[in-house]
Amino acid sequence: MDISLTKDADKLICLIYKEFLSRRSHGTSKSQAKDFGNPAKWPKSFLSEFSADDMGDTLAELKQSGIIKLYINNGFQLEDFGIIYMEQRFPNGVAQVLDWIGKFKSVIPFV
Repeated sequence: MDISLTKDADKLICLIYKEFLSRRSHGTSKSQAKDFGNPAKWPKSFLSEFSADDMGDTLAELKQSGIIKLYINNGFQLEDFGIIYMEQRFPNGVAQVLDWIGKFKSVIPFV
């Protein structure tokens, strides 16, 4: 599965996948865990990492890659393709994702 993403898109999909895994571990159904349709209910980590303009551009990039389904209000749904991509990338789940996010932030000072 060869997907090329910008650093912003890569960081965002990791934050989305982390939230998806967290929701699933708390008993949320898969369909609900994939739903980020209401931007007002997004995790603070999304909004603290990206400006509104950057978030819109980055979501559009993830949509083009087939990772998310984007709604007109900038809400979105994580697609099964995105879950498969992340499962293959981080087979050890949330611990591995968190480790990657921590390394990403320490290497790039402006994130």
